[in-house]
Amino acid sequence: MRKIKYGVIGCAGRMGMAHLLLVNNVVADRVKLEALCDLDRDQVTACAGLFPYEVRTFTDYRELLEVTSIDAVIISTPNDTHKQIAVEAFAAGKHVFCEKPLATTLADCDEIIRAADRAQKFLQVGLVYRYSPLYRRMRRLIADGEVGPVHMMWCKELLGSFYGRWRFKEALSGGAIVEKNCHHFDLFNWMIDARPKKVCAFGGQNVMKRGRTVEAIIMDTGEKNVVHDSEIIDNAVVIVEYENGARAQLLLCFFSPYGNDLEVGAIGDAGKVESWVKAHRIHLWRNAQEGRVEVFQPDSDVQQYGVFHSGAYQQHIEFADCILNNSPPVCDGRVGRESIVIALAAQKSIKEERIVHVDEL
Repeated sequence: MRKIKYGVIGCAGRMGMAHLLLVNNVVADRVKLEALCDLDRDQVTACAGLFPYEVRTFTDYRELLEVTSIDAVIISTPNDTHKQIAVEAFAAGKHVFCEKPLATTLADCDEIIRAADRAQKFLQVGLVYRYSPLYRRMRRLIADGEVGPVHMMWCKELLGSFYGRWRFKEALSGGAIVEKNCHHFDLFNWMIDARPKKVCAFGGQNVMKRGRTVEAIIMDTGEKNVVHDSEIIDNAVVIVEYENGARAQLLLCFFSPYGNDLEVGAIGDAGKVESWVKAHRIHLWRNAQEGRVEVFQPDSDVQQYGVFHSGAYQQHIEFADCILNNSPPVCDGRVGRESIVIALAAQKSIKEERIVHVDEL
């Protein structure tokens, strides 16, 4: 099998390191890392040393894009840089895997999608839950009619602090809801299978405030993190109404004690399905079988590969296979664009204290 040659742009952060782990272990049979780029010269040199072969290193992504042997790039940089790097990568003839969110504005998303179309190269967005064994099973139960048409959904994301300083700067991250909850709004869109119509949201800074230094707990590890002068909200409630009449609700908190599990559920006229990502469990109740609970526990890819998002290994396998088999990705630019629509409407609703119709965006 011909090996695809990758370049990774942004490896100093935790997501960049996770991508390197997966490239080095999960898709090593079909991918060879050709080059790495990061502004931190020491970090990029250290990351290159993780591989059992020579990897070229750069501190300027434009130099990496000039390497003609590279077939595809992974972009794992602060959100506000995605558009420029992705557009230039397509102009250089590369396929692109871009971390979520695809961009911080719909206009930037559209520009990336147009660049991919012009280049006739694949664009895959890192909405990792689309590739999760857990959520794929949940989506299959819904598609098979086990709960009937979905009328309500909910997500509880109660956790500790973000990590990395740039995520607390709204101009860099796009805001807390864009950065974190595009994952969950994508699940709503996927399982309800309709377009959002309007959004009402409430949120603010109750603990991690501007001008204040707070010792918080990092959401994935339980480590302490000092947050200073945060610009983003630390809690929110978001309500979404879809064009087909379905409704969904998100509860978000960034100062909850460590140990919470992400809960996602859906109710139709024939039953209810709930999932918990850390427990890797799905419960299914059917109205016709009152009191009966069916428990599904798909294989845990998180435990197997040691990465902190379910679906991370599968998204890498499928991105490589898209290139090798010339088949479009499941999570393309248009899916990525739609995942931030609700997030942008929610942030606008909070700031303007009103219901926002998504057609306004």
